[in-house]
Amino acid sequence: TGEYQIAQSAQEELVLELEKQSGRLSARMAGGAPLWLRAPVPCLDRPYTGLDARAGWGWFDALAQVRQLQYRPAAPSLLIGEQEAQLRQSFLLTDGQGGQGGAGELRYLLSAGRLHISMELTLAQAYAGLPRVGVELLLPQGLERLRYFGRGPEESYPDRPLAGLLQEVETTVRAEHFPIAPPSENGGHEGLRWLTLTNGQGGGLRIRCDSPLHFDAHHNAVAEYQSAQHDHELPAHGETWLHLDAAHSPIGSDLAWSTAMPEEQALRGGGYHLGFTLEPLV
Repeated sequence: TGEYQIAQSAQEELVLELEKQSGRLSARMAGGAPLWLRAPVPCLDRPYTGLDARAGWGWFDALAQVRQLQYRPAAPSLLIGEQEAQLRQSFLLTDGQGGQGGAGELRYLLSAGRLHISMELTLAQAYAGLPRVGVELLLPQGLERLRYFGRGPEESYPDRPLAGLLQEVETTVRAEHFPIAPPSENGGHEGLRWLTLTNGQGGGLRIRCDSPLHFDAHHNAVAEYQSAQHDHELPAHGETWLHLDAAHSPIGSDLAWSTAMPEEQALRGGGYHLGFTLEPLV
């Protein structure tokens, strides 16, 4: 099959498989349904805001240095025991011309039907601004129901934390999208402790954060938001792009579309960490 089964729980609730040649990591739940369509990958980009709407505008040039970085994973290492299994995958972030902008490691620990995922990432100190520092997961169609404990239901950002109360919120992925013209960064939430994404039968996944994270969940990729000029130009998808961020940049809350952000609030190069536990809901 070209795949290597890493481990599974005694109840066969969660199975990880590693494709030998490509290094692609897949996960499936009881009955064979995929847990994700693409495993977590580092994500430093987000849709545009008033801070960086076009070249030469506000923070565009500083953030563009990070947006060009490309993810270069190395071959993963495995450690398999009787009760649990661990996969570790180091990676580089390069600028496409041989320059290195960052390095890190993704770690997966599978035990008792739960998967703990963490990322350590160090970015070059020269970066004066970062859109976000986190991971992106691509989730299957049908996981439309969203429930979380964090700041909401209104969106909130580091420079707009009080826009949402810290509470439990029930909503949908589709409702998280706000039709700004042009399509822009929206639907972020600070202070995430946990979330669930489920279908109409209650199946799906639960995520519990090691420490509070910023998150958003949308039916479009970052690049689609960046290329669309009007809301109707966003392609219609059933899949969900989920972002979990150790840190997220402010959006310029002094004005509706501010081009200015205080220097002290800018994310910069350095070390970042995030961790969360993922478990299937069946």
